[in-house]
Amino acid sequence: MSIFDEFSTVEEPREPRIPPTVSNRKKRKESDRGKGIAVTTKKKTTTKKKSGEGSSSTNPVPALPSTVEVGDSSNEPVRGPEIPELYTKFDKHIAYHIVNGGPDRSERGSEFRIRNHTGTLKGWEPAPFITEVVQRCGLMSVVQASYNTVDGHLLRAFIERWQPATNTFHLPVGEMTITLDDVSTLVGLPVVGRTVSCERLVRDSKTIPSTLMFELLGEYPDDVNKKKAVKLEWLKAKFSKVTMRDSAEKRTYAIRAYLLFLLGCTILCDKTGNMVSVEYLNLVSDLDRIGEYAWGTACLCRLYDKLSSASQKSTNSMAGWLTLFQSWIYEHFPYLAGGTLKTEFEGPLASRWEPQSKTTSTPERASYLRSRLDDLIPDQVLWSPYTAIRDRFPMPDSAWFSGMICCMDHFEAYHPDRVLRQFNRVQIIPGRAYMSKDMYKALVSKGRPVQNSIFVAYGERFSDRWEEYCLDEESRSVEIELGEADTSPDYMNWFRPRCMLQLSRHGAHPPRPQADRPRPHEARPEGGTDKEVQLSQILELVKGTLSEVRGLAPSDAHTVMWGTLNDIVRLIEPDAPLPPSSSSSDAPTTTSR
Repeated sequence: MSIFDEFSTVEEPREPRIPPTVSNRKKRKESDRGKGIAVTTKKKTTTKKKSGEGSSSTNPVPALPSTVEVGDSSNEPVRGPEIPELYTKFDKHIAYHIVNGGPDRSERGSEFRIRNHTGTLKGWEPAPFITEVVQRCGLMSVVQASYNTVDGHLLRAFIERWQPATNTFHLPVGEMTITLDDVSTLVGLPVVGRTVSCERLVRDSKTIPSTLMFELLGEYPDDVNKKKAVKLEWLKAKFSKVTMRDSAEKRTYAIRAYLLFLLGCTILCDKTGNMVSVEYLNLVSDLDRIGEYAWGTACLCRLYDKLSSASQKSTNSMAGWLTLFQSWIYEHFPYLAGGTLKTEFEGPLASRWEPQSKTTSTPERASYLRSRLDDLIPDQVLWSPYTAIRDRFPMPDSAWFSGMICCMDHFEAYHPDRVLRQFNRVQIIPGRAYMSKDMYKALVSKGRPVQNSIFVAYGERFSDRWEEYCLDEESRSVEIELGEADTSPDYMNWFRPRCMLQLSRHGAHPPRPQADRPRPHEARPEGGTDKEVQLSQILELVKGTLSEVRGLAPSDAHTVMWGTLNDIVRLIEPDAPLPPSSSSSDAPTTTSR
């Protein structure tokens, strides 16, 4: 039985309705007039209620609308998806202002900033007795995989496609997201275990920050009770010089301090980049149980939250541990990203990429990356890049879990049924999205009952009984077969009207894109008469492709070979039309040959 069947009797959560106040009625009428919709005014009538009529105890609560209108009170037509059910609060999203000519972040004079604070981690070289504990706790992969630099414009291009209602990227080829499989494979963090949660140092908390620090670290800074956080530099200055010659108690303090420092630089990093909350000391108090936490699940939950916040037009920065985000782009979009693939590497899979130390930060590059995603076709995506290395990086069974994932007291929806191609399965029309945090807060604030039991009972559902809440075989669809389509016939017809396919072209159908992977000697020889040079370039392309496709899944090998064919065509005849794609704008599904 699937998780959707089990809760089929529960009222599906929908967006909170707009209260029928006088001001809201006026706004709706003004909006309708702006759109050219005739507005009728009914005369006010009074009727006598029958006994019991209108009683909240007898009448059901009005159903909440499942879609939202995309529009405003201006006379200008507003561009948005035809069916906006997946675009809750779209007018707050940065994509809304891009496609409707509103002020982009950079145009408002505040360039959107990506804050990567992982470089702070390199400032503390842990002693061997600390490294041993970090390894045992399962957090060494964080140290090994962390990128010192990230490509802000590349990340931003994907942030513009992120939709908080589904926690997925909405692309012209369908939905994609960062899954628990990606977390386990790319950064090597455990995705099954105890929930990463502890006592919060809220206003009515009985725990005093200075007391907690003295108990677990032996000392504390003077301002800790006011800030409830400690500077990372303070932790390093006080404990980085501890050696094996110090007492066992002092070494224990140093281990906890480094673990807090590590979490504050990576998984639990905030926008300040130089401080970490004292409450996280509760997570590292028992050194023997730190490895029991599902750190990978917490990492993904926080990344979802950061992406949802960064996708709003009012946000001008994003901070967090961005190694997972950037390495995911490297793996699935290698011809768009600028990372260098290493021949040898140790640690999690993210370690095999060397990020560019410097990237071009100009509005032109931002527009270029946006248009590249506008022109994306399925053949340019590596849907399941880990197929050939499953012996080294097996997929965790919990990647099929469907429900809410958690970090501290924050919840995010996880939908593997929306990205089945990333599991090498045929994509079918997915089920409804789970309740988002905004929906939950809106319902609670209005005193409405919350009937989504998956949300309420998260702790025991995932931490202890996640196996019971995985997608069943039917919901997982079937594996992609060689030569067959990777989506059901009705999927793209369902998805297209619910998605903003284009941002830079405001909804126009894109031309057939050319393969633009970085290839050696792509330009045609000057004059076009040197056939030997041309032939050597073609052979170089073929040899590089043969090396590239070894071990890839059939669908991914097809992606690489299709790009090579396009390269050869434009090398021989730049003005010639490209070979007909198996996934044009009229037939977007791919086939594996």
